[in-house]
Amino acid sequence: MNILFLEDEIELNAIGVEQLRHLGHNVYPALDIAEARSIVEENWQSVHLIMADHRLPDGRGIDFLMEIKQLYPRIKLAVVSGCLTPSDEDTLRLAEIPYFTKPLLYRQVMKKLREHYMITTQPPFKKKTDPPMKIPTPPSPPSAKRTPPPGPIKSPPKPVYEQPPPAPPSPPVKSNPGTGLLASAGYDDKPPPKRKGLTASIFGKLTRKD
Repeated sequence: MNILFLEDEIELNAIGVEQLRHLGHNVYPALDIAEARSIVEENWQSVHLIMADHRLPDGRGIDFLMEIKQLYPRIKLAVVSGCLTPSDEDTLRLAEIPYFTKPLLYRQVMKKLREHYMITTQPPFKKKTDPPMKIPTPPSPPSAKRTPPPGPIKSPPKPVYEQPPPAPPSPPVKSNPGTGLLASAGYDDKPPPKRKGLTASIFGKLTRKD
């Protein structure tokens, strides 16, 4: 809860601010009505409660709260003073503004104010014994891999192996006479002798010596 605390005595102001902050509230301290009015004009949307003394150096706390009640009816009000007259108490009862008499503890004041204004929410403050909060782990993002679109599956190309060079042709085998297939079968496979021609035979007869 955001509280504007109006108290002109410096020591009492510091004590009240410390007790309220210890209860978990945000407190705007002010020492006079002019300072309190300036705070309200700048922070009227965020101030929830004004707790004011009555006798102040620049006016009466009750009159200031009546002014705030008309201008900002949403803000809750309370008077904490040790010098209220019966007439002041009647004015506050008619305006339905709770009041408290000093000396007091502000823990008790806040308890009574919650009952009066039917405040059910507690101030958002953290205890020292509270375990540390665990930050939830964000879900892991989906995988960035994309599945390939459906289509014909292409087989990988067959590896090309290097062919060995062709062997050189073997030289023709010369067959020896008398060792061929005819010789092995009992036939004479020798080539026939060359016959001399007619000229050679005549030349031989002419040159033959008897």
